[in-house]
Amino acid sequence: MTVYKMSANKPLMPGISTSNRSAMIFSATDEGDTDTEPVILKIQIDAEIYREAKKVLDSIGISVEEATVLFLKEVVTRKGLPFPVSENELWELRHIRTERDI
Repeated sequence: MTVYKMSANKPLMPGISTSNRSAMIFSATDEGDTDTEPVILKIQIDAEIYREAKKVLDSIGISVEEATVLFLKEVVTRKGLPFPVSENELWELRHIRTERDI
């Protein structure tokens, strides 16, 4: 089992504090012992984003967990993100990954 971790100990970019980042800690097992074993996904996000998203999802009758599964299914179906992402946002995500891997 492999576990990936992203830490918020280092600033995302000079002048941007980690408190301005929505996703600060992420870890996931990338494989189970079998093809049917669930993968454990843990993510720490800004509390306000979580509360607002939960309100929206509650209003349409699905949980945060169910929405996450729907999102990942769409990623697989579309072979990419199911919404547009700016070049700046992609740069920030790649920078986070680079910092994590150092």
